[in-house]
Amino acid sequence: MEVAFIGLGATGRGADDRLDSALAALADVDLRIAAIASPVVGPYVKADGRADEALPRVLNTVAEVRTDASPARLLERLSAVEADHGRIRDGRPDRSLDLDLLSWGRDVLTGAVLVPHPRATARAFVLDPWAEIAPHAVVPG
Repeated sequence: MEVAFIGLGATGRGADDRLDSALAALADVDLRIAAIASPVVGPYVKADGRADEALPRVLNTVAEVRTDASPARLLERLSAVEADHGRIRDGRPDRSLDLDLLSWGRDVLTGAVLVPHPRATARAFVLDPWAEIAPHAVVPG
């Protein structure tokens, strides 16, 4: 089984329940949850790295998983769980659920699947929970 890290985020009322539900939906035969970081609450951070205080707060965490799924299959699964939780990819910053494949093994992948996640190492709301559960993890590349 390969070690992968998944970033989880949700906004609005019931965000903690959606994160719990997403983790439950992910865990099965070919994916085992090894560790889950304590959730952190913070502002929505735009692509340029600036916080937008006008938007609802975001609940974020990181999960370490063991999986037999390929990176592409795991990403498909994350998208399906997002959709099952009401995620609509329309560019709006408020998200019922956001699941990101942060890393998969020691691989660096480009193309349709980008691993490690291109903005993971620039986001404190990812790095802090990630460091909590895997303080010695090395981000590939």
